[in-house]
Amino acid sequence: MRTYYFNAKVILDSPLHIGSGEGNDYVDSLIIRDVNGEPFIPGTSLCGLMASLAKDRLGLEGVNASNVEEELVFKALFGSAREEQRGRESRLVVLNAKLCQGTEGKTLIRDRTSVDRKRGSAARKHLFHDEILSKKAQFKFICEFREKEEVEEEEPLSKYGAGANREALHLLLDILELLEKGWGHLGGKTGTGQGDFRIKGLSCFYYDRSNPDDILPFVLKGPEELASRNSVELKKLRAELNKESPMHRGAPRRMKIMLFSREKLCIQLKGSKSPPEILVIRGVLRPLEPILVKAGYSVEKIENRGARKLVERGSPLIPGCEEIKRPISVDATFCKNEDEIPYLPGSALRGCIRSHVEKVLRTLIYERFKNDDICLQAIWDLEKLKKKGKELSKERDFDTIYSKACIVSKLFGFTAMGGRIRLEDVYPTNPDKFKRGLKLLDHVAIDRFTEGAAEGKKFNSRPFFPKNPLDDSGDLEFRLELRDFELWHIGLVALVLKDLQLGKIRIGYGRTKGFGKVVLLPETVEIETLTHERGILKDLLLESPEVIGGFFHIPSTKVKSGRNFWVSKEEKVYSLVEKAINTLRGQINSWQPQEEQSHGT
Repeated sequence: MRTYYFNAKVILDSPLHIGSGEGNDYVDSLIIRDVNGEPFIPGTSLCGLMASLAKDRLGLEGVNASNVEEELVFKALFGSAREEQRGRESRLVVLNAKLCQGTEGKTLIRDRTSVDRKRGSAARKHLFHDEILSKKAQFKFICEFREKEEVEEEEPLSKYGAGANREALHLLLDILELLEKGWGHLGGKTGTGQGDFRIKGLSCFYYDRSNPDDILPFVLKGPEELASRNSVELKKLRAELNKESPMHRGAPRRMKIMLFSREKLCIQLKGSKSPPEILVIRGVLRPLEPILVKAGYSVEKIENRGARKLVERGSPLIPGCEEIKRPISVDATFCKNEDEIPYLPGSALRGCIRSHVEKVLRTLIYERFKNDDICLQAIWDLEKLKKKGKELSKERDFDTIYSKACIVSKLFGFTAMGGRIRLEDVYPTNPDKFKRGLKLLDHVAIDRFTEGAAEGKKFNSRPFFPKNPLDDSGDLEFRLELRDFELWHIGLVALVLKDLQLGKIRIGYGRTKGFGKVVLLPETVEIETLTHERGILKDLLLESPEVIGGFFHIPSTKVKSGRNFWVSKEEKVYSLVEKAINTLRGQINSWQPQEEQSHGT
C-alpha cells in the first residue's frame, strides 16, 4: 500500500487574509501567525477549500446540490465523522503551508467600511481595519494521500471504477489541477478580490508501506529520502488510473473525466438540478469623469518640484517660496497597493453595484404593490438583513436559509450565507499613465447661510482626470466571477453589465459632485467558464474545450457587442442571457412580502 506525497509552491495572485481571531488598538483583525511570528496558511483552510472544490466537482453542495452516489467518492477521500456513528478516516492529509525560504511575509493594513444600502455611501461607525498579507509571499504546499485496504462499506464503488483508492486519487488529481490553474480562493473577503492563489511546480513521489526497501529510509531520514527514487510523473499517474478503471477504457474523450457510468450520469442529470459551474466575465472600465476611491488611513505627501529647482538654481526667494517647498498634504488620496499602484477595491465596487441593484429591485417591486396596503417592504434593508441573518444562522439546512433569503441576498450573500458573486480589485491597464492623470484639486465647504466659504472647511483631493471619452490612460481591468449560480443570477448580472455600459453606476467619492462615472467598454467583454456537460452553460461549449480538473474549460472568448445590449443576437450567449432575464422577471413577479416585516413608506 502506498502513501503519495504532493509538493508545490503556493503563489499568491492577490493579498491574503486568514484571521487569527485577534485584534489590537489599531487593527480589528490580525492575520494568523506561528510561534515565531511568521504568517502561515493553516492546513485546515487548504483542506476545506479542497473539499469545497471536490463537492463542486461531484455536484454535492450549493444551490444545485444533488445527493447521489458520488458522495461515496467524497467520503473515501475526505472521510466522514458520521459514517454509521463510527466515523471514517480521511485518506488526505494537508500540512500547514509555511513561508518559503527567501520570501518575506510583508503585511499591510487595509481599511474597510460598510456601504449604507439606502444612501449608497459609507455607513457611519462602520470603519474597520484588516491586516493582509502581501501577494509577494510564497508558501510550501505539502499534502499526503494514504491508500487503504478495501473495506466492506466501500464495495459499492467497485462497480463504478477500480475501487475507493483509485477513485479517491482520481478526485484528488482533479482538485490539484484546479488549484494549478488558480480556480480556488483562500481566507476571508474572497468576494471582494482577496485570496487568489495557485500552486506551481507540483511534483509527486510515493512511499510503499509494504516494501522493506522503502521502510528503512523512511524511518531513518523521512519521506524526502524517497523523493528521487520513487518520483512519479503526474501525467503517467493519471494515465495509469484511466487504464485501470473499467469505465474509462474505450470511453469517448468527453466521458473520460466522469467518475461513473454514462447510464447513471444521464439518470442523475435528468432532474431540475445541474452540477455547479463557474462563469468569469472580464472587461475594461473607462472613467468618463473624475474618479477617486479614497484611502481612509493615509495622507499623501507631494513635493513641489518647481520650487525646489528654483532654489537649486540660486534664484532669490520670492514671498511664500519657503512655504511652497514644504510637502503638500493630500486629505483624500487614491487607494494604493504595496507597489504604490492606485486601484479600485473590489469591496467598493461590490458595494456600489449591490446598492444599485437594490434600488432597481425596490422600484420594480414598488410598481407591483403601489396600489396595495403593504405598498413597499424592502426586505433587503441593512438592519433587517442583520437581524434576519442572525436568526437564519441558527438553521443548519442550506435550502431553508436560501429559500428565506431575499432576491439580492441570494446573489450577494448576507450574515447567514455567503454570496455567489465575486468582484476583484480593479487595477489600471497602464499604471504609469494612470498616475500621470492624477491631479490635485482644492475643495471648500459652502456656508449655507452666507453662501460663502465655510471657515476651516478647506481640503484637497487627488482624483484621476480623464482628458476625453477616448482617453485610455484611465482604463481599468474588470473581473466578475459567478460560482454555483442559478439561471436568473446571470440575468441579474447581465442587467448590471448593461447599466455599467450605459454609465448608470457611479463609483467612489464625490458622486453627487459629478465624480465616479465609468462605462464598461462592450468590445472588451470576454467570458470564460468551467462547466459540466449538462450544466446551465452547456450551450456555450466549444467544439474542443479543454478539460481541467474534471470540468470542461472554455478559454476566454470575446463577446461581440450589440446595438442595445452587451451581446449581439448572433452570439450563442444571447439566447442564454434572454432566457436568464425572463427567469429573473419570474423571480421578481413571484416575490411576496413576509408578515414579520414592517411596512415601508
